[in-house]
Amino acid sequence: MTVYSPASIIAIAVVFSVLPSLGVSLRIWARKIKNVPLGIDDYLILPALFCTIFVNVTLIVSVVKGEHGSHQKLGPHGELIHDSALDVYQKTRLIMEAVTFPALGFTKVSLLFLYKRIFAVRAFRLICWVLIVLASLWATLFFFLIIFQCHPVSIFWTKFEFQYGDSCFQTIPFYESTTYTDFLLDILILALPIPMIWKLQLPLKQKIAVSFVFLLGTFVLFAGIVRLVLFFQLAPNVKLHYKDITFYTPPIFVWCAIENGMAVLSACLPTLRPLFVGDKSLFSLHALNTMNSWRSRLLGSKNSSRSGAVEDTYHRQTSSDGDQYPLSKSGGGEEYNLDGINKTVTYKVTTV
Repeated sequence: MTVYSPASIIAIAVVFSVLPSLGVSLRIWARKIKNVPLGIDDYLILPALFCTIFVNVTLIVSVVKGEHGSHQKLGPHGELIHDSALDVYQKTRLIMEAVTFPALGFTKVSLLFLYKRIFAVRAFRLICWVLIVLASLWATLFFFLIIFQCHPVSIFWTKFEFQYGDSCFQTIPFYESTTYTDFLLDILILALPIPMIWKLQLPLKQKIAVSFVFLLGTFVLFAGIVRLVLFFQLAPNVKLHYKDITFYTPPIFVWCAIENGMAVLSACLPTLRPLFVGDKSLFSLHALNTMNSWRSRLLGSKNSSRSGAVEDTYHRQTSSDGDQYPLSKSGGGEEYNLDGINKTVTYKVTTV
């Protein structure tokens, strides 16, 4: 079993708060670059980020105040005692388990609304709506089931787990159901856009590249699988070492933090294209021409232009919300032909 020290738990919580925050910031910047308003998918990723950071802050509190990652304190004769640290650990554990579901739920729904915005195909959008409803119900249902898994709720932190009896759900079957359904939803959502991408009239390399961007979210599946495996590995240990649960449970919550953070980050990756491709990107034609102009002046070759200027025409069609996805290439430029496109912009660039 991997042992996570208190310092390593805090470090992971910080890293997987910073990474998704960076992803969301770049996402908003990309929308600003395209000079288009935020879409519903952009707004939905904000509560997902908030919930993710909230879970990670709670994890840090559980380490600092609840001695999560440290050996549990026992009485003078080795008996279990309910001290303030264990009370904090149990309460923060309940909060982390519950808030994880809206964190993942908002992320799933945000990604589905992004798909719906990009691919204007009626049947595809209908599937997106079905999955949006399923993901919303999934997150809402398990959020409340986690909170009210014990009756009354206070039993969760006022009694030891082996004392729950019939007052709480059976732990292992309950957590199995949450993980399996999460994994199934992720597979459906991540696989959904791939057939649409491969129908585009793009070179094979571009299809692979675009598919790769969307499939970067498979790391979320990996994190979910690791969390599931750890749960099955740790469940016997937790029962065996019920007097030291603060020491044996950190791997589950660490990978929960990783899964939440990577889910938000992965949902932002497909939206970052304008930062690298476009008129205002770092690699734009305007930027390259400016660099060439500076270079020509520095080399004193301003008047030594190549004879016979080469003229390329670039055609770009932009959807109403600013998204651009090339479907075919024609002549000296690119043509974009996606459903829902209502604007055409033509660029003429002369290289001298």
